[in-house]
Amino acid sequence: MAYAENTSVPTARTRQEIEELVLNRYHGENFGSIVRNDGAAIVFDLKGRRIRFDVPLPARDAKEVTHRLDGRSKRYMPRTPIQAGAEWERLSRSRWRALLLMIKATLEAVEIGIVTFEDAMLPYTVLPNGATVAEQIGGDVAKAYLDHTMPTLALGSGKR
Repeated sequence: MAYAENTSVPTARTRQEIEELVLNRYHGENFGSIVRNDGAAIVFDLKGRRIRFDVPLPARDAKEVTHRLDGRSKRYMPRTPIQAGAEWERLSRSRWRALLLMIKATLEAVEIGIVTFEDAMLPYTVLPNGATVAEQIGGDVAKAYLDHTMPTLALGSGKR
């Protein structure tokens, strides 16, 4: 069961809640959001860092959107275009609500001292090349576990 899978809160309202949370409660700056066909991102500056959270959205033609499981035969049955659109909206609303929860919980954990800002936000910190730290070093960490070797984790000079 997905978090907030039956929420009726529109995605625009959730984006607005995230913006108000970041700017008003936690004194962030330069808030922005972008929605693409395959996902969305929230970007803001906080404590001298640029932070980006990405949220994958279902493709409008994805199986989870365009088909439903037939309870009797356990086969996937096609949805009508109206049903598929409604399912895409439902899945998108749920993912946006989960993003709000994650950002709120992370910033609150920092606020009360459970974790430092640097530790909590490290994966989402945007580097000078536009990639997040997680995007930059994630493959190296996975390789280190496979090879049982330490990654260099060199981020480079930031120059292109």
